[in-house]
Amino acid sequence: MTVHKNTSKVSYVGNGVQTQYKYSFKIYSFDNLQVYVDEVQQVLDTDYTMTNTGTEDGGTVTFMIAPVNGALIVMERSLTYQQLLDLIAYDKFPAESVVGGLDYLCMLIQQNESAIARSITLPIGSDADLTFPPPGAGEFIKYTNDGKALETSDLTNLGVTVI
Repeated sequence: MTVHKNTSKVSYVGNGVQTQYKYSFKIYSFDNLQVYVDEVQQVLDTDYTMTNTGTEDGGTVTFMIAPVNGALIVMERSLTYQQLLDLIAYDKFPAESVVGGLDYLCMLIQQNESAIARSITLPIGSDADLTFPPPGAGEFIKYTNDGKALETSDLTNLGVTVI
């Protein structure tokens, strides 16, 4: 097997009637799929059931109650970061096991790519440090005067009077 799809996430919009939604990528076990409705993680066998693990074409999530009209439904593969392949020295080359291990790594890369795509990025030429400072009560985060780092501040440091 080879990973033929770049997809590790699918989104739908609920209509208040439909209960079945397809995911079109491989997962190895039911806990490899995270399901969210309007940013709230759903619970397997409480909020939904699902079919087909281990198949290239994915499967179906069936909600116990149809997501309301306009609800954002997101299903995303979430694999455990582990290396499961154990090769034995001087043993026959286990091509199928090696391909399976490489497929798993490819899926982990897709998972990371999805997370990175949702992260804050800077232009390639930037040297700003986006490390967040410790939070302070009543403070907000702003760039330093040189624009190269973040710091906390409050309105009084800006010369603003709060009424």
